[in-house]
Amino acid sequence: DMNNSILRLSSSDEVVMGFSRAIKDLIISETFSEIFPIYKVFNGKVFEKEKDSDWKIKGADVITSHLARTRQGTTVGVRAKTAIIFDDMTKGAEEANNDDLHKCIYEQWNTEWYNRKENDNVKFILLGTMWNPNDLLNKIKEDEEKVSPLVSSKRFPYVEECEDGHAVFITIPQLDDNDNSTCEV
Repeated sequence: DMNNSILRLSSSDEVVMGFSRAIKDLIISETFSEIFPIYKVFNGKVFEKEKDSDWKIKGADVITSHLARTRQGTTVGVRAKTAIIFDDMTKGAEEANNDDLHKCIYEQWNTEWYNRKENDNVKFILLGTMWNPNDLLNKIKEDEEKVSPLVSSKRFPYVEECEDGHAVFITIPQLDDNDNSTCEV
């Protein structure tokens, strides 16, 4: 749906802008317009606004189709219609072990980022390594577990679901129950 909008946040400008550029490249590709013929009318000139941080598909019924921000960037006045994606909100061991930074990030989640959703249908997608019990991923998991208990998925390993179905957590350990890598190279 070209009328959707996504907000993507990360600790790193390189990560968040890199994803934004990759998505733009995909959308202007010939393959994309073969799969989604509505994009053929644009002849590769799909964007009304083209900045990596804020781009919009021509004719879309949103202010911006994709917004990319670092955790330090402003999201005031920004709304996501489809999803808000958080990807690696800390970088490096020093930040991963910084409890004060995790408190600040969690405070931003509660006071700013959570409210960037246009409606209650917006999905939150959080990605990263859970290095610290106080990091955003762990704190949100704790919060959601207070709303509805987590139960192990009957279908998928490493997946827990809230009993009421409102949240899913995929937590992949480095080693499985037999001490074998879950991510063999």
